[in-house]
Amino acid sequence: MNSYYDNFREKVLKHCQKPARYIGSELNITVKRWEDAKVRWGLLFPDLYEIGASNLGISLLYGILNKNSNYLCERFYFPDIHVIQILKKEHLSPLSLENKRPANNFHILGITLPYELTVTNVLKFLELSGIEIMARDRRSLPLIIGGGALCFNPEPIKDFFDLFVVGDGEDIVNELSEILIASDYNRER
Repeated sequence: MNSYYDNFREKVLKHCQKPARYIGSELNITVKRWEDAKVRWGLLFPDLYEIGASNLGISLLYGILNKNSNYLCERFYFPDIHVIQILKKEHLSPLSLENKRPANNFHILGITLPYELTVTNVLKFLELSGIEIMARDRRSLPLIIGGGALCFNPEPIKDFFDLFVVGDGEDIVNELSEILIASDYNRER
């Protein structure tokens, strides 16, 4: 495991409530070799693990992306308030459940936007992950893509996202991955 996770385990997992939320030890998860992936997707459900783990959208996209040998897809859930306090104090980021990587290490961060009250969680997650909150300020990957119910009217949150997927994401995630590869991982193309 990487040294970042060792630090996370010592400073966060040993001192938080419900550490199982942050370790990714469920049945049927997919852990791929980080180095082998041409496109690395992180999927964020911006609420607690117990709420987001049953989200069918995340499960479908996770399965579709991980079926492709060129892609890697990992999950993030929003940390509880006491973990946020530890992360801020220790200058650490939330980690993906599978390979234990921070969100700013991924090429694409797909964020489910199920209801209005999670928007502030998205902004806090970006801040904790060291990702610029405003899309206009980002100069590097990851691309921040929103999907879900709030994307039918994205105007109030458009400044925080690079793009939105309106409708079912399972039809477009492979295409978005191929566009990123074809652009030579340049967010401006």
